Amino acid sequence: MGIFRKTKEEWFGLGGKHIDNGDFDKAVEAYHKALEIDNQDQNVWFNLGLSYHALGMLDDAYESFDMCTTLQPDYAEAFLRKGCVLYDQEKYRLAIKNINKALEFGLIPDDEVTAFVTIAESYVSLEKMDEALPYYESALELNDENVQALSGKALVLYLQGDIDEANELIEEAKEIDPDSPDLAIVLTIIESVSETDSEDNESDEDEEEKADDVPVKLSDKKEQSSKQSDDKTTEKPKKSFKRPEKTKKESGPKGFACVAGMQDVKDILTKDIIEPLNRAEEAKKLGVSIPNGFLFFGPPGCGKTFIVRKLAEEIGYNYKEFSASDVGSKWAHETSGNIAKIFKEATDNAPTILFFDEIEALVPKRESLGSEQWKQEEINEFLTQMNNASEHKVLVIGATNKPDAIDDAIMRSGRMDKRVYIPPPDFDARKDLFRKQLEGRSQSQDINLDALAKKTENYASSDIALIVNEAARKAFKDGLDELEQELLEFIIENTPSSLTKSKIDFYKSFMHLERK
Repeated sequence: MGIFRKTKEEWFGLGGKHIDNGDFDKAVEAYHKALEIDNQDQNVWFNLGLSYHALGMLDDAYESFDMCTTLQPDYAEAFLRKGCVLYDQEKYRLAIKNINKALEFGLIPDDEVTAFVTIAESYVSLEKMDEALPYYESALELNDENVQALSGKALVLYLQGDIDEANELIEEAKEIDPDSPDLAIVLTIIESVSETDSEDNESDEDEEEKADDVPVKLSDKKEQSSKQSDDKTTEKPKKSFKRPEKTKKESGPKGFACVAGMQDVKDILTKDIIEPLNRAEEAKKLGVSIPNGFLFFGPPGCGKTFIVRKLAEEIGYNYKEFSASDVGSKWAHETSGNIAKIFKEATDNAPTILFFDEIEALVPKRESLGSEQWKQEEINEFLTQMNNASEHKVLVIGATNKPDAIDDAIMRSGRMDKRVYIPPPDFDARKDLFRKQLEGRSQSQDINLDALAKKTENYASSDIALIVNEAARKAFKDGLDELEQELLEFIIENTPSSLTKSKIDFYKSFMHLERK
């Protein structure tokens, strides 16, 4: 028990100093200490989110900002930062939604510029150039020397065929900051579009200048653009592009080395995916390929999403994660178009894992549609795109908590070839969950992870997080300096599992679906 303990304010101030020095790991530790004292302070959660974001720990950053907006629902800057994290996670529609909330609540001018630019870039990433352009213009009204907005607007205009104006904006951006990374990214994209155009239009190859080491010049396209603009009845050709992949800062173990327990699931994935990839020549001789798709089913909070993310790390595949809200649209036929775009992008960036969480919302049983017959088109589009996706080096994985709600057609061979039951965390997984939840918290020497794991059989991952958080709250309320084994066991005894026996039996009743 310490006599001289830092106050929450002291930990908060220390975290700020670490941020100023760029020591974001230490800042995270300081803010966690502050939250041990008071976990209802939105400003601590906000700075914790900033620190996680700087470290590239996007999931943790999102959760911190989300907690901040929960505690203060009109915290405009927290909604903005949450939107920026969602943008980095490539969840562009959700990013737009959160940043628009920030604008509704009111932001200072500098943050407004950030908001407008991030919304614009989200629309660009969704290839909705007409919707992106007004946001770039709004940003430039507030700061006409913002290179990110200048270069972004130039890219949109270039893709829409307005080469002259795009060229002027590029030159203006170069004058302000020739070394801007945002400008460099735009020039890289334009160069890749130019190269694609020259490949697709053989008749234009002699007119295009090709230079491997010379930055692209928009003026090279001026003559062609002016010929097109002479004919006012001819619509300017719109170009498509692929944004360069972002590099994310990562550290520590990756892949299955991060997964405690779940040995049956890891064995299945190793046998069906990792081994055929590692022994490609032997597999080719026997005509062995990886399955087209996997369906993970089981109770919520048991690691379905986590194991898929770690599989992508293990095999080095690109990873794209979607929920029904990411794909769906209120406009007729647009959802089908979104599905087609997702699969095309996955193919273009193969090898890719496409992960669809709550897949039952995308492919519900058709007999349950009732008046929503328009969803039939969306289901058919998804099933068509799934057919033999593995031939394009795209592995489709779906997860569901409602195996009884999925359309039977998705179970057909050539679609979800493998179906795997994901049970509640086993002993090793529970032990590791307790270890991770206790990290960074003051704890006594008598903590026995084995005993805690034994007492929480059939508990979900979220239950274990709740147990440790509740123990921390009680310790704080009772004036304790650290978490003790007796306290944790008391909380376990008074916190029943969210997974009742009837729920577990329900999921086990679908184990006949398994195809390992």
